[in-house]
Amino acid sequence: MKKILLLVIPALFLGACAKNSVINLSSPAQLDLPAEENLGTIHISPSMEWTAECDRPWIQLNPSSGTVSEAGTVIDYHCEANESIYHREATVTILAGEETRTVSIHQNPVVGIALPQSVYYVTSREQTLTVKASSRAPFNLSIDVPWITIESSYTTSFQFIGDIKIKVGDKPASTEVREGHITFCPYVGEDRTVTVVQAVSIGSFTINSDGGTLTVDLPTKTDYYVLPQADWVHYVETKSSANKTIVFTIDRNPASTSRETFVLLKPKEGNQARCLYIGQYGRK
Repeated sequence: MKKILLLVIPALFLGACAKNSVINLSSPAQLDLPAEENLGTIHISPSMEWTAECDRPWIQLNPSSGTVSEAGTVIDYHCEANESIYHREATVTILAGEETRTVSIHQNPVVGIALPQSVYYVTSREQTLTVKASSRAPFNLSIDVPWITIESSYTTSFQFIGDIKIKVGDKPASTEVREGHITFCPYVGEDRTVTVVQAVSIGSFTINSDGGTLTVDLPTKTDYYVLPQADWVHYVETKSSANKTIVFTIDRNPASTSRETFVLLKPKEGNQARCLYIGQYGRK
């Protein structure tokens, strides 16, 4: 009987050793974060190679993998600001061999106004602009220029989620862009501002009904994002030249009526936006 005990006890001891964790997590298993951008750390002590990942794109991890570290390892996390009125959650999973550890991250919503877009580029002609907003509190709107007005009514009830229609007036002929600001003033939380940048027109161009190629010379050498607003106008990327130009291909117009669209040139740096108009005859 004593011989049996001598054999069993070491086996039990080895089994206990096998159950030792290969990932010791010294940070809390749940993090509660405010709506603002957050930088923080997760501390682990791995006894073998490990990887870490998050199931939401608004959290980035660095490093996301590593090796054994007796002194412990620090994983830095970057949590982006929550620009919505909704609470959100994410899970960080750390894997070593067949063992996992998880950290749950809970982030609070913004207090007051949430604006998914804070800058809008528009063309030089009169138009209606749709500004998206959401709020958990009543708010007022303040506009600092006369050429921007509220076109449709909106409710200032306790919770607002939707679109606000803004009318933007014609821009007088000028070589300078102009800016206007729409400020949302909630009863709770900080004021938030939308900037409207109205572009300078660099001309109007008319194409026959068969379509073809259109080459436009730009007045500056500024680098732009070229944004056609119709699917029958296609931007052709070309190598830079001494005289900055942009090239478009225009589809054939299958209808008997003419049509018109515009192209917005959004600057990669600064606010010197430009626009151009393209008209096309209908088929005879």
